[in-house]
Amino acid sequence: MLIVALSWIYVIFTTYALGYLFHRIFTGITFLQRTRQRVRVQKGDALLRNIPYHIRFKQSYLLTGLVIAGVYAEFWSLFGGVSFQANLILVILSLSAYLVYGHRLYLMRQYIWTNFREQPLWQYLAYIVVFVFLAYCVSHGYEHYDTGLYHAQAIHWNETYGAVKGLGNFNQRLAYNSAFFPLQALYSFSWLGGGSLHTMAGYFALLLGWKCVDLRRMIIRGYPSLADAVRFAALYYLFNIADEVISPASDFPVMCLVLYIFIAWLELNRERERSIYPYAMLSVLSVYAITIKLSAAPMILFAIRPIYKIVKDSRISKGLVISFFTILGLVASAAFFIRNVILSGWLIYPVTAIDLFDLPWKIPKEVAILDSREIRVYGRGFTDPSLYNMHPGQWFPVWFKGLGLVDKMAFIGDIIALIFMISMGAYFYYMNRKIGIAQKQQTSKLTRLDSYKILSSIKDETDHSFSKVVFLSKRRRASFVDYLYAQTIAYIALFFWLFSAPLARYGPVYLWLPLVLILGRSINAIHYVAGPVKNSRRILLMLLGCFLIWKMTAFTINDIQGTDLSYLVCQQDYASFDTEYVEEGGVRLYYAAEGDRTGYEPFPSTPYRPNVSLMGDDLSSGFIRR
Repeated sequence: MLIVALSWIYVIFTTYALGYLFHRIFTGITFLQRTRQRVRVQKGDALLRNIPYHIRFKQSYLLTGLVIAGVYAEFWSLFGGVSFQANLILVILSLSAYLVYGHRLYLMRQYIWTNFREQPLWQYLAYIVVFVFLAYCVSHGYEHYDTGLYHAQAIHWNETYGAVKGLGNFNQRLAYNSAFFPLQALYSFSWLGGGSLHTMAGYFALLLGWKCVDLRRMIIRGYPSLADAVRFAALYYLFNIADEVISPASDFPVMCLVLYIFIAWLELNRERERSIYPYAMLSVLSVYAITIKLSAAPMILFAIRPIYKIVKDSRISKGLVISFFTILGLVASAAFFIRNVILSGWLIYPVTAIDLFDLPWKIPKEVAILDSREIRVYGRGFTDPSLYNMHPGQWFPVWFKGLGLVDKMAFIGDIIALIFMISMGAYFYYMNRKIGIAQKQQTSKLTRLDSYKILSSIKDETDHSFSKVVFLSKRRRASFVDYLYAQTIAYIALFFWLFSAPLARYGPVYLWLPLVLILGRSINAIHYVAGPVKNSRRILLMLLGCFLIWKMTAFTINDIQGTDLSYLVCQQDYASFDTEYVEEGGVRLYYAAEGDRTGYEPFPSTPYRPNVSLMGDDLSSGFIRR
């Protein structure tokens, strides 16, 4: 646990510096600013000046820095192993940021310390408790099956050689390129010689856990917001993965990012954020999430909001702003696509619809197609790839039966909620149309002035009764249009995942989000119509406390069985498995003696006896199929 905590402090040190440097530079660019005001420079003189965007949530520095570090590691892997040299440059960049903006960071520390003395101590202790708890979780636990299958080997390759040509030919699963593995290699500290840390999946969980600490605001205000509803889902997810977040699996980081994006987006909306900048940066974060795992592709739909605001706003340079954020998105994803081509010969493996390259190390198309079918079939609960074209009526019952109780209830709730929303939308459309026809008939024989008065009074009554239940326009809550926008993206994400590879482990959050959002909105509506409930703060605090006690008790009972005091200092190492080897060009290539898992060592290893040839004299030259 101590080693995990120290590694996270290093991650925080580097990513906060990079994130602060990035935002400090780009929030000052003139054409990115939307808000303007007249600032008096001298008496009688007024100039139109730009106001740089003020970062509302300081955690944004950590997320932005993490994305920068991840993209940096990906680009570095194109030229060699992500090890000591990559960390040395990273530290130099971080120290430079602290030196350049050290005075401003000092003022920020003074500001934080002033707030610390003014705020209750328990609010800050909560952040420390989350840090210690998750560091303990990441120190030991159950290793994910796929970690021994290929996660550990993918990280080892990135540490030692980076992206290698045709690596997917040697171990087909290594062609499943994920932006997470170079990032984990950057912060694994394997170059120190004491093993390879695998803490970054837990670090994503830490950032999400710190985001959940803001549930304290729910207690203060006396009612939950829509973002708080998603925070509850995030808490539930964090406790679900607590015993296996030690595994460097890409599923955990992408789910944490999806939850974080929804929470941050709903928070910005609730705070009536008018600047384009934070919404656009969340869109860039969505692009990075997609490079970690393609199941997050619907998150890119959040980019519609800033694009709409940019096009609508006449006070900014539309072309420059759109070009700027487009370039950011391309930079965030460029190394991912280049790595895909290097590892497999395909732009996006195993998607064969985009066939742009004819390279010697390219994985054969029929192999990629078979791999794609296996992924889809396995997600539906089958193992025979010939069943890939089964009708939904055939595979859906098997898939649904394999879900856990909570996931089953969530999916049923999603469908009921969708039917309810469509029905209510049709009803309100019908009623508005009927009222409009009736108003037109009533006022046809009246004077224009009388008609206007009657229509205004009827409209005011209709709007008031409608908005009181649905729009919640008089309170500081997410607007109805933006709620509907987020809800639509949640449903698109659900069905995108459902008809691709719907294994519950791959995307439980997609199952929960639609129901969580509509429940949160319903609670908002009830609170708004009925008024504040007496002792609501105590009720909310009691419910939150009961939830935490329940999950902590279950975690403790489960954890006692595998307690080892050594994990209070060190991290549990990768699991080891028996292997055999063959020699190719004087290099030993290992494969699993039983089953298909090989773990982190020996290196390089693959699930099955390899049938490849080296393209040169050593492993860095790449592999081709025989």
